[in-house]
Amino acid sequence: MSLTMWAPALVAAVLAAGHALAVDLPLSAIGNTPARPFTDSYTIAACILVAAGLLSAVFAGTGQVRRISILAGAYAGAWLMPIELTSAGIVVAWSALAAALCVLASGDRGGMLGYGGAAGLMGGLGSLVALGDVAPLDRLMVDQYAEVAHPLLWSGATAALLALAASLGLASWLTRKHPWSRLFALGAGVFLVYTLSIGIVDEFQRHVASSSDLEGLRKQAQVALSILWATLGGGAFVAGIVTRIGLLRAAGLGLLAIATTKVFLYDLASLDATYRVPSFIGLGILLLASSYAYQRLRLPQEDTSAGT
Repeated sequence: MSLTMWAPALVAAVLAAGHALAVDLPLSAIGNTPARPFTDSYTIAACILVAAGLLSAVFAGTGQVRRISILAGAYAGAWLMPIELTSAGIVVAWSALAAALCVLASGDRGGMLGYGGAAGLMGGLGSLVALGDVAPLDRLMVDQYAEVAHPLLWSGATAALLALAASLGLASWLTRKHPWSRLFALGAGVFLVYTLSIGIVDEFQRHVASSSDLEGLRKQAQVALSILWATLGGGAFVAGIVTRIGLLRAAGLGLLAIATTKVFLYDLASLDATYRVPSFIGLGILLLASSYAYQRLRLPQEDTSAGT
C-alpha cells in the first residue's frame, strides 16, 4: 500500500499527537511525578497513542509507513516517562526503548537511519539526565549532607548507569561488523566503570551519619577510587593482551593513565601520608603486574612471529 493512500491516516495521527502534546500530555506535566505511576489520565492518553502506532504498523505490513508508525509509538511512550517516573526511572526506561530500537534497526536495513537515530536520541537524552541529575560527577566525592541508605551498588544511580551500559553494549554487539561498534563498546565500558565508582563512593557516603571523621571518609573514598581504577585498568589491559582485542588493551591503558594522573595530581596534594602510601603501593603493584603480564604474554608472540 502506497504512502499516498495512508495520507489521511497520517494527517489524523499528526492532529492527535498535537492535541496530546497540548492538552493530554502537556510539557507542564513533566516533573510532577505521581505517587502511583501509570495510574492517571496521562498514561491512558499515551497508551492510546502507542496502541494506535503499533496497530498502524501491523496493518501497514512493511515499508515506510510501518516504520513511521513504530517510531510514533516509541516517541509517545518515551514522552510519558518523564511525567510518570523519577529521573533514574526515566533513564532506565529510555535505555530500554533505545535497546529495542537498536534491535529493530539491526533487522531492517531500510529503517536503520530512523530507528538508529531514535535510539541515539533516547540514549543521549538518558545520558544527559544520568550525568546531570541522577549521578553527577560530584557523586565521586563524599558529601557532608547527602544521605545514602542503600546496600552496595543497589541504588537508582547504579540502575540508571547500568541500563545505559547495557544498551550501549547491545548496540556494540548488534553493530559488531560496523566501525561504530568500537565507540559503543567504549561507551559501555565508561558507564560500567562509572557505575562501580559511584557504588564505591556511596559505600563510604553511607557511613557519614554514623562517623565523626568526615574528612577521613573522604580520603578513604579517594584511595579506594584510585585503587579501583588502577585495578580495572590493569585487568582490562591484561585481558586485552590475552584476547588480542586492541580496544580493550587501549582502554585499560587509558584507565591506568587516569588512575596514575589522579594519584600524582590529586592524591599526592590532597591526602596525608597515611592515605598517600596505600595509593602509591596499590598503583605500583598494579603497574608492575601489568608490565609483567605484558612481558610474559606479549613478547613470546612477538618472538615467535619474528622467527617465522
